[in-house]
Amino acid sequence: MINLNKLLKTLLIVSIVIIIFISNTPVASERVIPQKYYQVVVVGAEPEGIAAAVSAARNGLRTLLIDRRDKVGGLYTLGWLNSLDLNYKSKNTKEIVNKGIFGEFHRKVGGGSAFDILQVQKVFNDMLKNSGVDVVLTVSDIKPIVKDNKIKGISFGKNGINYLVNTSIVIDSTQNADIAAASGVPYKFGWEDFGFPGEVAAATLVFSVKNVDWNKVVSYLQKDGNPYTGGNNTSAWGYEVMYKTPIKDPDIQMRGINAGRQKDGTVVINALQIFNVNPLDENEKKRAIERAKRELPGIIDFMRKNAPGFENAELAGVAQELYIRESRHIIGEYTLTADDIFENRNQEIAVAFGSYPIDLQARKKGMTGIALCGTNPYGIPFGVMVPKNIDGLLIASHCASYDVIAHGSARTVPVGMALGQAAGVASKLAIEKNVTFREIARSNKLINELRTRLEKQGVDLKPIKVDNPEKNSWAYPYIKSLRNKAMLSKGYSNDYRLEDTATIYTFSGVFFLINSHSQIKIDTTILKNYDKNYPVKKTDYIEMLNKILSSNYRNWEELLKEGLVDEKIYTRIIKSNDYLTNSEAYALIDCLVKYIQNR
Repeated sequence: MINLNKLLKTLLIVSIVIIIFISNTPVASERVIPQKYYQVVVVGAEPEGIAAAVSAARNGLRTLLIDRRDKVGGLYTLGWLNSLDLNYKSKNTKEIVNKGIFGEFHRKVGGGSAFDILQVQKVFNDMLKNSGVDVVLTVSDIKPIVKDNKIKGISFGKNGINYLVNTSIVIDSTQNADIAAASGVPYKFGWEDFGFPGEVAAATLVFSVKNVDWNKVVSYLQKDGNPYTGGNNTSAWGYEVMYKTPIKDPDIQMRGINAGRQKDGTVVINALQIFNVNPLDENEKKRAIERAKRELPGIIDFMRKNAPGFENAELAGVAQELYIRESRHIIGEYTLTADDIFENRNQEIAVAFGSYPIDLQARKKGMTGIALCGTNPYGIPFGVMVPKNIDGLLIASHCASYDVIAHGSARTVPVGMALGQAAGVASKLAIEKNVTFREIARSNKLINELRTRLEKQGVDLKPIKVDNPEKNSWAYPYIKSLRNKAMLSKGYSNDYRLEDTATIYTFSGVFFLINSHSQIKIDTTILKNYDKNYPVKKTDYIEMLNKILSSNYRNWEELLKEGLVDEKIYTRIIKSNDYLTNSEAYALIDCLVKYIQNR
């Protein structure tokens, strides 16, 4: 007769052995993490993703943060960008607009314009641990689970095992919006809208040097006569001479130095630009790092000879990853535009603020970056994080829904961390109200509720009054047209100087931007016989125009007939004095651009 109890015990032992064997054997099949359901999964342990995860967890949501790398912090800890692109309320104050979680982080790393990389690693780790975020690193093959255009989960590999995490909310804070792209979210890449497919802002390999005389660096930059250079105890910026560094690689150049001092005395340098790197290709990025490293001995030798304070500098190390400024621009419920920034819009509906200058970095060797404005506070709507087509997904990173020009300002990490905090709070709101992120983005009532919750959690969303005197100018439509195409800058001073007399410098500056940011190419050698301060007469402009177009126009009536000026400009020019003002110059150039584009 069979002993039933003995048989059951035997079967139980065999079952346990089988379970243990299966649990420790790498298999291809997916399985749910035991006893874990996460209300929010954040993919990407960049600073923005950390802010999102901390925010979600502090709002009582079971939160998982995953990343393919072996440490958190991304751009700050692996890319070594240790200079903070702070967003101030105005150019006359040091009060930042990004408070809340970013403000907390900023205080913990010293409250300055740069930080110590080892310290920031500890701060991030502590914030995640203290908030109760579960963190899983060194994962692979991260994929979204999407059904009926809704996020249902995330799968990933770890130690040879594939895991499936059930969740209805994913926050994508990867460097390139990889989860959004894999989910089917529409996006644009780099400068394709401007006729430059495949082109993106320069990548940078950050490196560090030792044996730097920091006091000499700061003293030199404070006294070099350049209003745009300077330094303090932790940061320094300047040395435009570095643009002349001899470099062999056709896709690498140095620019002026942004330097951050570390606690061990080394100095981290953000200045080594690499072009034509596909940010979506990991192997190409690795090759770019190796190419850049080969140039470093010559770069440091040039620094020793030309950058006071760096006479004894030696290479101390290089970042593990590239600083990637730009890749995908996802298409969201709302797209932040250049006009939003120039006109300081969206402040009453904002879930985050930005104010950093629109800083367009070079895309090709030989180009220089350009600032289209100075400090300029504006609001960022929740809809920039809500992608078209897919529900349950938010994008909290520099890949949010910004047009190319707006991206030049809104891409900064403090703004991204502010959006990350908003993403965490919005996740709580969506779960509580049983609504989608799309419904939140389209509801004034829900946006107001989201803003109220953010303000209770330390975020400052009070509107910031800004004057835009150019809006009262007769030439404002022409100004808007040019600057939305990155063809007009009002500089760090935020002043177009509209009623000043136009000079050759006025025209050369706009022509430079046209050549840099469009397919139009204007031969600027036509200006070489003029002094840059030469005041431009109306007759000079017709002569200039004829050289540009290889034409033979004699008067303004002919320009009107040809469509090179419109009735509004023609009437004003005929009545004005002999010399053009800047406002008239901008209007004329805008008409010229449209004429060339349409012919």
